[in-house]
Amino acid sequence: MKINVRLYSTLAVYSPDESGKVTLDLDNVATVGRIPEMLAMGSEIQRVILVNGRHAKPETTLFKGDDVTIFPPMTGG
Repeated sequence: MKINVRLYSTLAVYSPDESGKVTLDLDNVATVGRIPEMLAMGSEIQRVILVNGRHAKPETTLFKGDDVTIFPPMTGG
């Protein structure tokens, strides 16, 4: 099953060509927690993950065609 991943800001370096865009081919039963490991993004890297525009936890199940957005946490005020 294929999903589209978009990496923003400093996390774009984890895409193969550093464009921030990547399509991943996952097992039929995959979770959000698998994406960072497939992109060699260490567990120490802080990130926010959305699936189809909604906040996702590592155990969130992915489905064919899902759009995943990953970006660093925002701070400021």
